[in-house]
Amino acid sequence: MKLDGSHVLVTGATRGIGRQLAQELSARGARLTLAARKQAELEALASGLGASAVLADLSDDGQVATLIPRVEELAGPIDVLVNNAGVFVPGALARLSAAELRGGLMTNLFAPLELARAALPGMLERGRGTVVNMSSLAGEMALRNMIAYGATKSALSHATRALQRELRGTGVGALLVMLGSVETEMTTRDTKSDPITAATNERFSRLAPLPVTKVTPKIADAIERDRSVLVMPAYGWPMTPIRMLPTRAADALLRGLPPSL
Repeated sequence: MKLDGSHVLVTGATRGIGRQLAQELSARGARLTLAARKQAELEALASGLGASAVLADLSDDGQVATLIPRVEELAGPIDVLVNNAGVFVPGALARLSAAELRGGLMTNLFAPLELARAALPGMLERGRGTVVNMSSLAGEMALRNMIAYGATKSALSHATRALQRELRGTGVGALLVMLGSVETEMTTRDTKSDPITAATNERFSRLAPLPVTKVTPKIADAIERDRSVLVMPAYGWPMTPIRMLPTRAADALLRGLPPSL
């Protein structure tokens, strides 16, 4: 998928990976629309990159439902959807509030799937486009005090793999990005409110967390090369073929069925 001249929507664009990725995509000639919750930061970033800005809280299902139409009315058809927005809700499940649990599920799982559902018909009609879902290696492991986050990322990874199979032969693709420890506010600040989560993050950080500046060029490369999966850091790669064994078996069993689309 050529980025130069393509219209790319990036959610969660004002901090961490989203912010750095927006800068990387802009440098490669993409025409950007940025979505985030914090208006001042969003408008400042968009202004600096010559991008469009759309204020959106993806924990609100009403705002999720209108985001794709708002973006396309403002800036035209979306070629690449980057579902980057995410929240980290640390703590044992029994101690989370209903609002915390629902917010995590909405932002990390419902929003990316709904945005993809809304953007895909236009992509399919044009015969080109890419959905990028930012997942986590935390979704491949049962980590205590991270149930809300890990469950949403596991489900998002599963959904992306299934979506790739639905999209075969359409000219539209889906890229699953699975990240381990990356030096962002999510790992340096958001984990600290819960001691178990903080200790878990500290131990994984011993495996050499990646700076954001090394992650985002790889994501842009994966989009341009039409890759289906990107896993970083390298220690996460062995998990991928193991988790894919049941899906590979299903692929073989279901070979020959008519296409989904």
